[in-house]
Amino acid sequence: MESTRIRKIRRERDLSGTEIAEKLGISAQYYYDIERGKRNLSPNMARKLANILSVKPEYLLGDLEETVKQEESEPDNINDDYYKIERFARKVSPKDRKKAITILEAAFEDAFDEDDEDDDNI
Repeated sequence: MESTRIRKIRRERDLSGTEIAEKLGISAQYYYDIERGKRNLSPNMARKLANILSVKPEYLLGDLEETVKQEESEPDNINDDYYKIERFARKVSPKDRKKAITILEAAFEDAFDEDDEDDDNI
């Protein structure tokens, strides 16, 4: 794990170590120890961190030289929003999930296309 890369990308995303630690479910001290290279992340935790920072896990591991940048039109917290939606979808009943989709479709009808192939994966 490239601890200097973790700190660099965190700062580029204007996130605090405490914010990252909360999202990872670890203490701030533990997270800062990771940034200093004193502790290692599990593979699962490394994937979560990469998702939070919007980079590929390989970049954090030092296997890639450049990070994958978000499109300029996307807000920095877009992955956090997707994570919240995904977590919600896993926690609610299929009936409640269907209600939520109906509400979203009604509220954002222009964003939903009847022929959208992604709807089959919900």
